[in-house]
Amino acid sequence: VTRPHDRTLRTELENAVAESRPLMAVLVGGSSTGKSRTMREAVVAVLPDAPVFIPAGQRELAATLETGLPAGCVVWLDELQTHLDHTAIGARVADAVTALLERGHSIVVLASVWPGVLHALQARPGLNESAGQAAHARAVESLLHSTKVTQINVPDDLSGADPAELDAAAS
Repeated sequence: VTRPHDRTLRTELENAVAESRPLMAVLVGGSSTGKSRTMREAVVAVLPDAPVFIPAGQRELAATLETGLPAGCVVWLDELQTHLDHTAIGARVADAVTALLERGHSIVVLASVWPGVLHALQARPGLNESAGQAAHARAVESLLHSTKVTQINVPDDLSGADPAELDAAAS
């Protein structure tokens, strides 16, 4: 069943491909709302031949982003907080993604995250954080608030789905 956020992500991917520009799309929704499914189906529909890089961890992600990825590559960051956080390596990842987006490489970064976790990642550094922690938090915050990052909300229910498509799926 196709929902509005499915169409939104596909349109974002189609536009990025047509314009040969980078895209970072962050799908935001609760547990089991279909964020990963939406990402997978969009990649299959729009970028079926694109190489997909699924990093094993932060260090591999940072190193690979810094050394480069092939044009048209999809970087898959399911559970964004496992790749991007307020640590030195998390800031290194944020800086590397920001650099890719700024350089205009035709790279697609797809990420999924829960709303509360995204809010924590986007939070400004607290007064109790050290200078280093604050700098790391600012790098992550800066990336996530960038105009080059598209946030797509995924509802907890099937709202917005085509009733005829729902009936067909139920049959």
